[in-house]
Amino acid sequence: MENFVRFSRISPEDGKTVKFTFPLKPTTQVPFIDTANDMGAVVSHILDHPEENLSKVREVRGGYYKAQEIVSAFTEDTGILARYVQLPYEYLGVEEAVQMFKGIDDFGSFNGRTEFIERNKLIAYKFTTPVEFWKNRGWTGPAK
Repeated sequence: MENFVRFSRISPEDGKTVKFTFPLKPTTQVPFIDTANDMGAVVSHILDHPEENLSKVREVRGGYYKAQEIVSAFTEDTGILARYVQLPYEYLGVEEAVQMFKGIDDFGSFNGRTEFIERNKLIAYKFTTPVEFWKNRGWTGPAK
């Protein structure tokens, strides 16, 4: 989630709108986790249930959200106009990264075809939503 903050800027067109940029289509679903607030519960669950987690690769996420949904959550929380702009894949610079992001977009979701990852393991915890993320962070956009 922090990637959305890192790849943001104030739109030069109006000097107010926050532009969130990332090399994925706005409809591609990405796993969402608030590392500052959600990881403690995940680590605690793993440590409390070692027999379930030993030698396992787990996907950790509170849900899948489209980039545009995460940007809309920013506007909902802050009242500040925001929009999502897809960066060209070539912005990444490294051919392996370009191919990876193209593959994610082709598949339509970041979760890909990784059968070795165990998904949908439920823990007794309510993960942070995108709106809650922006509220918790208290961030109102990049410096002008």
